[in-house]
Amino acid sequence: HWGEARLAEAEAHWRARLARVPLELPPCAAPFTESLRASLAWILVNREGPKIQPGPRCYRRSWIRDGALTGAALAEMGFAAEAQAFLRWYAPFQHEDGRVPCAVDARGVDLAVEHDSHGQLAWAVAEVWRLAGDDGFLRDLWPHVRRAADAIAALRALRTTDAWRGDPRFGLLPESISHEGYASNPVHSYWDDCFALLGLAGAADAARALGDAAAAERFAAEHAAMRRDVHASIERAIERNGIDFVPGAAELGDFDPTSTAIWLDPGREGARLPRAALVQTFERYWRELSARRRGDAPNDAYTAYEVRNAVALLRLGWKQRALELLAWLIDDQRPPGWRQWPEVTTRDPRAPRFLGDLPHGWVASSFVRSVRRLVVLEDWDAQRVVLAAGVPEAWVRDPAGVRASALPTPFGALDFSLRADGERRVRARLGGACRPPGGFELASPLARPLAAVAIDGGARQAPDDAARVRFAAGARAVDLFY
Repeated sequence: HWGEARLAEAEAHWRARLARVPLELPPCAAPFTESLRASLAWILVNREGPKIQPGPRCYRRSWIRDGALTGAALAEMGFAAEAQAFLRWYAPFQHEDGRVPCAVDARGVDLAVEHDSHGQLAWAVAEVWRLAGDDGFLRDLWPHVRRAADAIAALRALRTTDAWRGDPRFGLLPESISHEGYASNPVHSYWDDCFALLGLAGAADAARALGDAAAAERFAAEHAAMRRDVHASIERAIERNGIDFVPGAAELGDFDPTSTAIWLDPGREGARLPRAALVQTFERYWRELSARRRGDAPNDAYTAYEVRNAVALLRLGWKQRALELLAWLIDDQRPPGWRQWPEVTTRDPRAPRFLGDLPHGWVASSFVRSVRRLVVLEDWDAQRVVLAAGVPEAWVRDPAGVRASALPTPFGALDFSLRADGERRVRARLGGACRPPGGFELASPLARPLAAVAIDGGARQAPDDAARVRFAAGARAVDLFY
């Protein structure tokens, strides 16, 4: 009886905790819903106090890399308090010169030279603040954000001297091993630069919000200069290495789409990357993934970090590919039905090899971020919220439809529902405080072209675009006709 009572208590606790998840998908999307909720639960289970950890055994330590992205995923799903607690705990480990350690465990700070961490802390604080709207949290963490942004500027200054002018590495952060593939030979990793740009932008936003005009101007200027230098470096690296894709590191010209994916999200640089090279990066990824899925290419093992590519595919406008990738990863969960992934997935589930950890929290958080973006994502350049960019027709044909309730966004909490009404009509309803300056964009969930649109019960009008409709913030009802 004691055991049964404790089990009932635990079940009630987790049901109540996961009831806060603000995204509801229809019954036909049950594998997505179950994986979303389980992923959030695994992240929370792996925590120790305020510490976000990617695993319960092998990775029982905290990386700011994992913690920043996982914290943002938590905040996007309404668990901002857990994200804030992690950042409040981690930030004091910052070095005197503003650099942020890559990891912390029971033995203390990891001294490995990894330069993505400085931007990740600054970005994570700003992102969690944007999603939660907690000015007190931002004010408390601002000294850490400011020092991290100053550290980025100081590190970058080492590569802006005359000795580096004309070099493809001009204006980048110095060599680093933040990418595990570079551990034996540190290189200038564009992964680091992407997070540095995010951190500088976050620091500028934070400074503006707190009324520090001088710091806001300084960090915005540093961001603009670094953005210019990094994109110039990428173009030179493509030319120098004779490649047709976006490389992972300036020196190597290496093909690494799962790292490049962060330039599209959480990075905000997709529109500034060389378009042909960006498209080729993910066309090649898709060809290689398809060959692996067919069994036409070696596939002894892979990392489920590839889930990050789903968002890149979605942001490139390849909705069906994004959904196929997510469905394939769900089908490859270990053990089947447990709604979890190891860091390393083997073709043979019984093969005796290192798995990393299971369940792996960073993979879980990337899945959470991916599913959220199927329904709601931000177009930062346009300051617009995009709705239903990855919602398939089957989900709106289901009577339950798709629903978001008080879903956190950087522009306020959003209520949103989407479902079909007959063969030729789809109803979208909006509510909440979400007011993006650039308004909303609603992607058509049906493959057929739009014939007309009506906003807030007004007259039907011909759409400007057959696949999407844009409208100002404040609209409550949008009806799509086919």
